Amino acid sequence: MPAVPSGGTASRIFRFGAFVFDLAQRRLYEGGVELALNPKALDVLAYFVARPNYIVSKDELLREVWNTTVVTDDALVQRVLDVRKALRDDPKNPQFIRTHPKRGYEWIGGAQEATGFAEEEADAVVAAAPVTPWLQRHLWIRASLLLAGIQVLVAALLWTRKESTVQSAEFQVTRLTATPGMEDHPAPEPIGSGRVLFTANDGKALRLWLLDPKTGQREPFGEAAIHQSEADWSADGRQIAFRSSFSGGSILVQPIGGTAKRVSPFGHHPRWSFDGSRIVFQTEGPAGKIFVHNLQAGSNVEVLLSGPPLSNIAYPVLSKDGRTVYFLAIASAGAGIPGQVALGHQVWRVPVQGGVPELVTANIGIVRDGGFDLRQDGLEIVFVGLDRSLWTLPVDPKTGLGNGKARHLTLSTEEHQHPRYRVQGGIVFSTVASPDALWLIPFRNGKADASGMRRLTRDGMLARQAAVDRSGRRVAFISWGGERFEIWGLEIDTLRSWRISPPKGPSRVRPFWSHDGLAMVYVLLDGPYRTYQAAWLDESGQQVVREAKIPDPEFPLTNNGFIVKPDGTLERYGAPPPVLDVGSEKLAGLVPRFAQAIAGRPEIFFVAAFDGWFNLWKLNLAKMSRPERITSFEGGQFHMSDSNCDFGLHPQGVIVSIRQNRSDLWMIH
Repeated sequence: MPAVPSGGTASRIFRFGAFVFDLAQRRLYEGGVELALNPKALDVLAYFVARPNYIVSKDELLREVWNTTVVTDDALVQRVLDVRKALRDDPKNPQFIRTHPKRGYEWIGGAQEATGFAEEEADAVVAAAPVTPWLQRHLWIRASLLLAGIQVLVAALLWTRKESTVQSAEFQVTRLTATPGMEDHPAPEPIGSGRVLFTANDGKALRLWLLDPKTGQREPFGEAAIHQSEADWSADGRQIAFRSSFSGGSILVQPIGGTAKRVSPFGHHPRWSFDGSRIVFQTEGPAGKIFVHNLQAGSNVEVLLSGPPLSNIAYPVLSKDGRTVYFLAIASAGAGIPGQVALGHQVWRVPVQGGVPELVTANIGIVRDGGFDLRQDGLEIVFVGLDRSLWTLPVDPKTGLGNGKARHLTLSTEEHQHPRYRVQGGIVFSTVASPDALWLIPFRNGKADASGMRRLTRDGMLARQAAVDRSGRRVAFISWGGERFEIWGLEIDTLRSWRISPPKGPSRVRPFWSHDGLAMVYVLLDGPYRTYQAAWLDESGQQVVREAKIPDPEFPLTNNGFIVKPDGTLERYGAPPPVLDVGSEKLAGLVPRFAQAIAGRPEIFFVAAFDGWFNLWKLNLAKMSRPERITSFEGGQFHMSDSNCDFGLHPQGVIVSIRQNRSDLWMIH
């Protein structure tokens, strides 16, 4: 029987309460008896004990304990719960682990380092444990594997009965790339070794690359001069469809080893039909449409949608029989869709011949616009949830609609996007290494000077929808609080931030300051309902003391454009700045998402996508000439968020949501 571990260089022994923990060997004892714990739970305990009175964030715990494994949120919480159960620690009255909501966990149990066990403790191990600690641990692992096997078997049986599946607690994920810059839009090869085609920026232009996941070897595909992106393989693996942003943008098809041929003079995100005869794609912007290209006829036919008005249509994919198109879109407010949540993306389906779209994700609320995919057998979709991680949803084979409970696949330590199913099994996807953050970009000679950019919000904090107050000292923005969107304030000079939203309640988004800075207006999202709220702040201007519902404003909400009266009504403060007509031909095909003006100046600023990238543009209202691009984000280390295009005008420049280090491809096994 192995000796009870002692102190020294090989092991560090800690005592806390009635427990003894061997940090190096990852063994926990109580009264000389080793307690059986999941190995990851012991790793979590070791991390806590080595850092007393230090708040460990979930992101740090995942990064240091799970390393390259992406796990579900439930898995992390369960491991902490395992430790608490072993220590009989009450979360409401903790003696060892204190939870700090939205911040992390803190070890408060102390940990006195000891030289070894007492003799009576060693005797207790021998007397009370007929199974050696090694064998006990070994049996625990064997039992865990057996349990996992049973879970897989049960899951398979339940799947055949079309009932909700039982999921494994942890999903093994392989990191396929780890180089600087942007690597995105993975497309797995349907046959052979399962190579991955993806988009990367080599510092000069976007181009396609082929990656072998087994060896890590990659090689360029096609011509970089035509700015390739958004690729897809045909089902037989012989052809590639992709978008080129060269000469205004188009859809091209290139046989493996052959020459690219343009099949449509416009379009984004092409996807092949299963039989290889057609390609479905979209047009960009809020008024985007779906088209199907017939390769034999050489024609593009629009998929006409009737019924509820939809906008921001994106990522169309054909069902295996080719009769139905699935896609992401936003239902306009007041569309009357049961369970519909305004201002959010959802998955829809419609016959290829056109018709009334059906809501696929009716029971899961809204999703993010980070892309989605339909599994080859049509029985599941994968999408990006509001928590920035991957989810799957079973699809009813008869109705084609979501059926059952959504399943959480990964955690949101990095924002996941553009998931794609592999024929060989598993899912490939890309990540954004950091969430949207607010940056102040100064103006110089009429242009935004990227060399003078200054980050305003801290690492790991999602920040969007910047609204600068009239003084230029504060900016309001929204952040994801784990369960809802919250409005935060930021002092630009000191970078001090605070939460403005009440501590509980529905999501609050789209903040705008009043002219005097003592109140604001924002949108309150309560389930399927959207209402405008006026909010009065305390004397410090930091906390909401009273809210009142107001009618939808009859004029555009812009910074410093209104005063909130005590009765909750709005009063204009001078003439509101002009707003661009999204259908204006003067914008040369650009679609402005949000427009703002500086009082007394003839320019109006807006964000628009051109050549596949969002940038800030300026239009001189006096001359009404062609819009001028004043930022240059084209896939390098920084880029403007494609899921949020709000910005705030500041006396020193512009405050905008920017993502940094867009990179890395991953594969779930």
